[in-house]
Amino acid sequence: MTATLDTVYATTADATTRGARGPGSRRAATGARQLGAATSAGRDHASATHVSGAARQPSPVMAPGNASLLPMIERYSLTSLDDIPAIFGVELPAGPPRFNIAPLQLAPICTANGLVTARWGLLPPWRGHGGKRGPHILHALVDTVDSTPVLRNAFTSQRCLVLADGYFLWHRAGRKPQPMWLHPTADPARPGTRSRIIAFAGVAATHRDDGQPSFAILLGPASPLVAPLAPTMPIVIPPDGYAAWRSGPRDRAVALTTAPPVGWRVDPVSTWVNSVDHDDPRCVEPLGNPAQGELF
Repeated sequence: MTATLDTVYATTADATTRGARGPGSRRAATGARQLGAATSAGRDHASATHVSGAARQPSPVMAPGNASLLPMIERYSLTSLDDIPAIFGVELPAGPPRFNIAPLQLAPICTANGLVTARWGLLPPWRGHGGKRGPHILHALVDTVDSTPVLRNAFTSQRCLVLADGYFLWHRAGRKPQPMWLHPTADPARPGTRSRIIAFAGVAATHRDDGQPSFAILLGPASPLVAPLAPTMPIVIPPDGYAAWRSGPRDRAVALTTAPPVGWRVDPVSTWVNSVDHDDPRCVEPLGNPAQGELF
């Protein structure tokens, strides 16, 4: 059975519905996490699409055969840009480091043609006038790619590397969700750093009306570190697979989605990150003893 765009197991964002607040809000729907849309159109890293009204509680939709909703990546970070040219062979991205990248905001990705500033939330090329109608696909399980035409086409011809150095989940262990920053451990040769640049597996599309690139993040099974918090996580492409992911044969790209990342840690962080208006180092500051994160 071929899944349509509306039945693919993906999380979608559509900034047109009733008011909902940040992660942990009492208005957040049970069984799903709050994902905020950009609300600061004046900043140079704000959403490419104007968001009228409050951000929506995005709706995870299941492909045929799935019986439950799975937690997804809710925000991610790119707290340092300095190593990007050396690692990816592209120019330094414009704009500042990002500590709290939210759905529908602009962020750097690497494609076969180099560095591109794209909107997080893949919009099919034909969907809506001027790229202003959703749903925007934020993420999708890699197993659904072949059964979903828009994802299958993007995987075949427009794979991309989503530049990042960590992502956030909200862990519900008590009355209030606790934000957690999941990230690779820092390079021991670089004291003072807390993470290192990685690349999530992504697929992209460019809208026919306005030429705006957009992307979705592909998910796979959680690593043992992440499994206590969520059953899925972004697929991390190993450095030796960057070129193949962007422009190599399809079978080589598929093989790159199977290796779980190693050398990661989880840090509880302040609820400061809950608001999409907060995009500064406080979003990733660890709570309590920084070594505690290694226990997760």
